[in-house]
Amino acid sequence: TLWEQLSCSPESNQLANQTKQVLYVIPTILCYVSCRMVDFELLVSSVNLSVWGICIVAKMEGMHGVRLFGLNRTIGIDDDVRKSK
Repeated sequence: TLWEQLSCSPESNQLANQTKQVLYVIPTILCYVSCRMVDFELLVSSVNLSVWGICIVAKMEGMHGVRLFGLNRTIGIDDDVRKSK
């Protein structure tokens, strides 16, 4: 994914770090605006916050290379890593 490519670039330069910061800020702003537009209604806001949480947790360093339920898995590449552990 794009996020993993930014994280694994040999030269973790300033542009990659700025891009990652923007990719954190955009979902946060969208979540805030959508909650604000519905006057912080409980059901809609809780759905928005749940989706926002999933987006942010997926970008954390601890989730690098983690494949949930086999989604976005590369056959043959990810299998070798599991066998060696």
